[in-house]
Amino acid sequence: MKVALTYPDKTIVFEQKPKPVEKKQEADEEDDEMEEEAEEDVEYEWKLVDGGFAEEHKQSALDSLLRKLDSLQGSDVVDPDKKDEWGLAEPAFTCVVSFKEGKGEDVIIEGGRPDPSTDGYVRVATNSEDLCYKVSKYNFEQLWPKGKDLFDLPTIDAARNDLNRITVQQPEGRMVLVKEDNTWRVEVPAADLDVMTTTIDTLARTLAEFKAEDYADAASDWREGAERRRVTFSTTKDASHVLALGKDSPCLDGVYVKLDGGERVLVMKRSDQDKIFVSPNDLYEHAIFDFSEDDITKLDVQRAEDGFTLERKGDAWTLTVDGESFEAEPDACEDVAAALADLEASEIVFGATALDGDPECTLALTRKGNQTDTILIGARTDERHPLAWSGKAQLFMVDVSDVALIAPVSETLKKPEPAEAEPEDAEEETQDETAATPTVDAEDVEVTIETPEVTIEAPAEPVPAGRPAAKPMLDIPEPPV
Repeated sequence: MKVALTYPDKTIVFEQKPKPVEKKQEADEEDDEMEEEAEEDVEYEWKLVDGGFAEEHKQSALDSLLRKLDSLQGSDVVDPDKKDEWGLAEPAFTCVVSFKEGKGEDVIIEGGRPDPSTDGYVRVATNSEDLCYKVSKYNFEQLWPKGKDLFDLPTIDAARNDLNRITVQQPEGRMVLVKEDNTWRVEVPAADLDVMTTTIDTLARTLAEFKAEDYADAASDWREGAERRRVTFSTTKDASHVLALGKDSPCLDGVYVKLDGGERVLVMKRSDQDKIFVSPNDLYEHAIFDFSEDDITKLDVQRAEDGFTLERKGDAWTLTVDGESFEAEPDACEDVAAALADLEASEIVFGATALDGDPECTLALTRKGNQTDTILIGARTDERHPLAWSGKAQLFMVDVSDVALIAPVSETLKKPEPAEAEPEDAEEETQDETAATPTVDAEDVEVTIETPEVTIEAPAEPVPAGRPAAKPMLDIPEPPV
């Protein structure tokens, strides 16, 4: 007759309420009297009697909840002495089920969900036996449904292509995106790099299609302790919206949010937050250079120790170290060229275009057509090096392992020396040993095969008539060794 749901941030109570229905009864047809008598017959319907986001609820979600109460299954049994670990010591979720008169006492189900992104735990507090169960994420959210399943929550009904300006404010850095001629441009932070169009398109689509996942009852602390995050966007239809984020929701994997300055506290799911509040670094391609490995004809590495020059001549490479030239290992040199062409930054340093200080390594690069580039690598900091390239007005950070690939130790580039021939003395000694060994010609070998003598012994007694004679015994002596 009644289901009362308590969440960490709201309460919802449903109850079956009677509704009057008029029934018409016809008199017996055999009697010529047509008589109608109206009497009230009681029917019940589920009503929201407390809490909720709106006056009307979605009956389909409530029906799913009632069916789940019929067949709620645990996926495992957990230790009841560890209720703190399961969130059951002071359960934030409860479900109280009341029945028709005479159909049983109330059943109280307690729920815990230490991690809102995974499975939950329940116990039936009214049972005589203290058992704690683990239930799947799906079953837990069927018993305590999300707000969007029970009610129509606010949405932003905008077309993705209508968005023309997005401003994101967050601790990672402010971002301003502007659409011009149907193409997104990053206004802030500016960088001399190609834009990641897929990331920005996903961001815009998520904003245009925003739907609240859940809600919370009025809570003044919805933003307490949370980092300030806000996104403002406008459309070509002169509409604008604001989403202000708060702290994490204790009910599901999401974050509190207010839409357009409204009073109601909503919940944005975590995946939407991750798509909207991206790192400024994710707005740009991280590939540093715009040439291919086949374009590189010469590389001059200048540093305090172990400087060298690599030069391509056809399919071969020449390595020069301290004025002395060597034949280089082609595969190792091709690996250096490929590492240069494919080099990606681990971080884009916005607002900086040059090294802060002297470089510890300089790479002078020559490409086909005598195009030249200068690459400056700064001092190592926290497993990374700052890098500046004459082809872009932008400072990058690259990993130490990547620097080792584009400027390796010169010794690793030399072609290995061929294996040394054996000394002449050793060769003569081998020849002497070979000469001392007698050689036998197969034609000069006489082979003698000795055939052993065979003695056949006659039977000692005459053989009776009708009986076959015994087979002679062969006395074969041992062959000579």
